[in-house]
Amino acid sequence: MTVNVEHRAMFYLLLAAEERSPDIPESDDVYGWLCGSWDLDVRRYGGINVAERGLKGAVSLAGWWAGDPATTDTLLALRNRPGLLAVAGIARPQRFFDMLAAQGLHVDTLALPDHADFSTLPWTPEVAGVVLTEKDAVKLRPERVGTTPTWVVTLDFSLGAGFEAALDTQLKGLLPSPWIND
Repeated sequence: MTVNVEHRAMFYLLLAAEERSPDIPESDDVYGWLCGSWDLDVRRYGGINVAERGLKGAVSLAGWWAGDPATTDTLLALRNRPGLLAVAGIARPQRFFDMLAAQGLHVDTLALPDHADFSTLPWTPEVAGVVLTEKDAVKLRPERVGTTPTWVVTLDFSLGAGFEAALDTQLKGLLPSPWIND
């Protein structure tokens, strides 16, 4: 299947939108229909793995700002570190906390509002160490944490082998035939 380049670009722009345009009736909402909602969490479709998400690794906050890569070894070394606090100012912090637990990390958790600005540090200076997401790290320069050991835990997301086939199947039934050339 080939798709007109202009239409493909328009389709990708629609996928990048944060919500359905009020100009599009819900009955014509291809993205919402394909994904189930604008709250995207599709990892299996029709019994096929279409996406994989997990933790890639960890890196110190200073290292993250310097461009150092996150490593699995650093993440796994945090398993034996007592008194860690996992902080997440994301839409679904429990997912992050669950992924840490699945890697064997024993952490106390602190869920913050989505898009928390970190203008004030949400933990006490006595905390043994902090792990947080990249979304939160971007708002927190290393000098702000003082002597508190702080690590950034990175996510690894990739499209599964079945994604393209599942998308093609859906698009064939949804797009007008001038958009698709078999």
